[in-house]
Amino acid sequence: MNASKEDALKQESSETVDLTPEPENEQKKKEAAPTYKGPSVISYRLEGRKAQHLPVPAYKGYGSGDVFVEIAVNPRGRVIDARVLETISSPDKSLHDFAVEAAKRSRFTASESAGSRQTGEIVYRFIGQ
Repeated sequence: MNASKEDALKQESSETVDLTPEPENEQKKKEAAPTYKGPSVISYRLEGRKAQHLPVPAYKGYGSGDVFVEIAVNPRGRVIDARVLETISSPDKSLHDFAVEAAKRSRFTASESAGSRQTGEIVYRFIGQ
């Protein structure tokens, strides 16, 4: 079992998380605010680390597109800086704000060997509502 755990920890730390709402407890989800329709996809790249918490950006409106956020993470796994890569992101500035806010709340596994400031990227795909 320890060997399986070690193998899992050695895998590349690039993942795509599909956050499509499931049909169970739909009434509770309808009552919760804010809500979204359709799938939301978050993917990230942070060498040698796994995501522990990737919040789904709650956004209002009908905008859609991909927003690429460059992140800086400290050794404890906390995001200490986040900025939108505007040249490759959707031009919708309101989506930028939602993406940066969610990125700053993200958490990753700790890594003392990563240095005081490790950079990576989170991509948020916003689906029009």
